Amino acid sequence: MAKFSKTIQHDYMRFKATFADGGVLSANYSRGGDTIGYDPYDPETARLVSNAFLNIKRAQREGKFNLGQLFELVEPTAKNSDNIESFVSSLTKAVRDTYDVDISMEITLPQRSATTVTVGKKGRSLTLDVKFENGEDFSLSLAGRSVGYNMQPPHSLLMSKVSGMALGLLSVHQPTDLLARLKEAAEDAPDIETWIENIQNGYRPASKAEPSGMKP
Repeated sequence: MAKFSKTIQHDYMRFKATFADGGVLSANYSRGGDTIGYDPYDPETARLVSNAFLNIKRAQREGKFNLGQLFELVEPTAKNSDNIESFVSSLTKAVRDTYDVDISMEITLPQRSATTVTVGKKGRSLTLDVKFENGEDFSLSLAGRSVGYNMQPPHSLLMSKVSGMALGLLSVHQPTDLLARLKEAAEDAPDIETWIENIQNGYRPASKAEPSGMKP
């Protein structure tokens, strides 16, 4: 069973579930948007969780249920789950049985022939736009030591992972150098999970290999 905590206020709601295997799921909802997190990171789990909560977000926008009603399902489901996989499976069943909404549906997009990456400038910000082979888009902007980002479809967990790594690397790299390195890591990545893996591994294309890689 997971340890569960929550905060419910008029304009802010959050929950945190710590599972028996050490996994930690967190969600924060405010007027500024929502943030979903799960540690430790692995690509399959990240996609599973992100996909479920993106479907939840879409169902909320369609008026199928509200956040308060969602929390009523999340809390008992989390408390009775030993790990994130059982939580997602049980929550999927609970949402389907209660609201006739399937949060396990995969979001399919038109595939591209290859990933393309563009570096540019907008005002005072340096920008990186990635159009992945799997149809997803990611935009990153650097202004001084701040990081802005957006993704379509808006997978919160995956966005947060990339922005967190970019912010950490920005502390040891100049913005122009960092964008060049992130660009190289994305060019051979068919999806955001591979891009994240390349960044973590200090990736550089074989034709441009350097001993230093992306790591400081």
